[in-house]
Amino acid sequence: MRSIEVVETLRSLLRIISLSVCFQAVANLPAPAQVQMLPPKPLWETAPTETLDRSLQWSAVENFSEVPPEFAPIPANVKPEELAARPQIAGPYQSKGIYGFGGGIRAGMYTGDSTAGMITARLGYKLDDNFALSLRPSGIFGPNNNNNNNDNNNNDYSGFEFRLPLTFDLFYNSLVSPYLGGGIATNTDNLGYTDGMLTGGIDINVTKWITVGLNINYIFQTNIDDTDWEALGMVYLRF
Repeated sequence: MRSIEVVETLRSLLRIISLSVCFQAVANLPAPAQVQMLPPKPLWETAPTETLDRSLQWSAVENFSEVPPEFAPIPANVKPEELAARPQIAGPYQSKGIYGFGGGIRAGMYTGDSTAGMITARLGYKLDDNFALSLRPSGIFGPNNNNNNNDNNNNDYSGFEFRLPLTFDLFYNSLVSPYLGGGIATNTDNLGYTDGMLTGGIDINVTKWITVGLNINYIFQTNIDDTDWEALGMVYLRF
């Protein structure tokens, strides 16, 4: 009997210990999250009947003088001319070059030059809005019965002559643009020499793309102790 009582006592103690452990575990569990339940139906069955206070709403401003100072925009601290639209660059790109190609004639003169055809070109560089430098190569071909400015040394031939002057051009965008310069002349009178020369003339800019030129060359034929001059007329396309 005594052993049975001891066993029952131990069982009771185990029950008490088990219950204590369970209560302690439950007490240490985190609190359940708070869940906000939505109402079963809208708070308002219909729109509110009372008039809303319009002073609490935003409205368009028609006269800034009526805006309270605390809400008035801060005026811009700039000069009126600074508000004007200005291009970010000086303007569209403009080429600094002047290019031309065309043809013409060397007029027959009392000095004995025969009228001959020619080809001409122009390669210029704009120094500014008024002045430019230009290379003006020309090739003259055809017969020349030149007597070297009334000298008795006549030359009867058909050949090709070349002129290469460098000119200073004035008012190249004007209707009439004069120029002066100097350069070299090769094979003048079919003699095979290269001589110095002075040149001058005018460009008549008929349109933006077409130019008529009148040119006079004064050639120093030092190899034969003579001088020669010639008049050229030309038309060329200008780019």
